[in-house]
Amino acid sequence: MDASVLSLVKDYGGLLIGLVFLFAAVSVIPGRAKWYVLTAGLAILGYEAYLRTRNRKLMAEADEERKGLRIRADELSRRSAELENTVTKLNQQLAENKAKLLALNKETDELALHGEDILQRKAQLDEESLRRSEENETLLKTMGNHEELLTVLRDAQHALEKMDRPAP
Repeated sequence: MDASVLSLVKDYGGLLIGLVFLFAAVSVIPGRAKWYVLTAGLAILGYEAYLRTRNRKLMAEADEERKGLRIRADELSRRSAELENTVTKLNQQLAENKAKLLALNKETDELALHGEDILQRKAQLDEESLRRSEENETLLKTMGNHEELLTVLRDAQHALEKMDRPAP
């Protein structure tokens, strides 16, 4: 048998059995009461058939909605996995960047220390250079004075030599 026929038998077989029992009960009931029982029984079976049909339709709609929700849940699960991977990669990048930042801060501190040493050494060299420059200027002045004195002494020596030479 087909699955839909089995489903119909499963859903409405109880109603069919109830209908058979209703007719059997009505056949043994005497007089006008049989019509009241038949009417009440058919009303109950009709209401039960309506509820089962309505519930079957609602179940089919719920199944469709469930399928859609499963598809959506699968998409969300896949998206969640992608986001988790992205977050993991971003956390790794963040850790790498923090490590690089620490290394840069350490290097900056070292450079600052070396920079202070270099600035102090430069200041010392500048002072020494200035002192040597002043010494050089003093020596140049002294040397200039000595050259003038040497020139005067040479001139004086030439003059003495001229005087010491016999006159012709």
